[in-house]
Amino acid sequence: MGTVSAKELLASLDKARNMGLVEEAFDLCGHSLMVRNLRPTEVEAVLESCKGLEDLPYVNAYQREHVARAICELDGYDLREVEFIDDEEPDPKKQGSMKRVRIERHKWLNERVVITWSPEAIFTVYRKIGECSLKADKKAKEGVTFLTEDETPEARYRRVLGELKEAEDDVPEMLLDKTLEEFGLMRKSTADEIKAAQDKLNKLRDEELAAEKAAAEAKEAEEAQPLSPVAVAMAARKPLNQVEEAPPPERMVPRQVQPPPQVVPAQSVAAVAPSPRAAQLAALEADADSVGVLADQMLGQVPYSLQKPSEVAELGGSAPVIDREAAARAAASIIDQPPAAGINPRFRPPPRG
Repeated sequence: MGTVSAKELLASLDKARNMGLVEEAFDLCGHSLMVRNLRPTEVEAVLESCKGLEDLPYVNAYQREHVARAICELDGYDLREVEFIDDEEPDPKKQGSMKRVRIERHKWLNERVVITWSPEAIFTVYRKIGECSLKADKKAKEGVTFLTEDETPEARYRRVLGELKEAEDDVPEMLLDKTLEEFGLMRKSTADEIKAAQDKLNKLRDEELAAEKAAAEAKEAEEAQPLSPVAVAMAARKPLNQVEEAPPPERMVPRQVQPPPQVVPAQSVAAVAPSPRAAQLAALEADADSVGVLADQMLGQVPYSLQKPSEVAELGGSAPVIDREAAARAAASIIDQPPAAGINPRFRPPPRG
């Protein structure tokens, strides 16, 4: 079996070193920075350094460990070939004195530089490291032909999900939920909780709709049901504290009283013929009395035609129709009678002496 010198072999294989590493340069808050994707041993070291941590401390430590190991250049200073950094720290054996120590590069960067950055700056660098990993994966497959059939999208999806499921136990729930949310996904337990809450909201909404429907039906039934006499009386009553103003009294107009027509025997009317003057006066008096002028003058009031008309209810039915000609003849027979002749039966002549 032949042997070879490691020095010669490394010299010939120098170009094969750091294969698959992709670097990315960018500016961060006014500082030039260059990062790369991590080697497998560095990824294992990151997970090892985060053991025992949970929730937010785990997230912060996980991102800082990645950034500290991925920095290649910082403000133009090349750190690619640097493995250790010489520094000084207080000597616990000698009070007030310092001692020289050798610290690993990623540890020194983490404790002296990266830990002073803001969470937003650290997360930005962490995202750029993820982009380097994607470029490295694409670069590794360039120019390579596989004899086996490529994976179908469904098979690849299942394989990736299986790998994520295996790594799920080592990732805190907070980081897991946040990562899934970035890709628009969620865990089944979270989906079940959301579904249960939605079902509860739907049930409450159905109960409210049922209650509103029952109230509307009861109101319609109540409106359709005839009101009882007591309800009608209560609706028509007037509160005692509300006084209704009486309308202004109307001026009362005396009702015209017409004397009943006198019946004159036909013989007397035929026997006495009224003079023309008497007939004319009788006609005027009948006309004046028919409109109530005589009655108003006797009562000292204004004529009936100047007053506000008002309706007077009569119990005797409609007023009788007066025959003016008959009334005139009757009045003439009374006025134009000849003087009575003869001696008064009560007259007693004086005694003659």
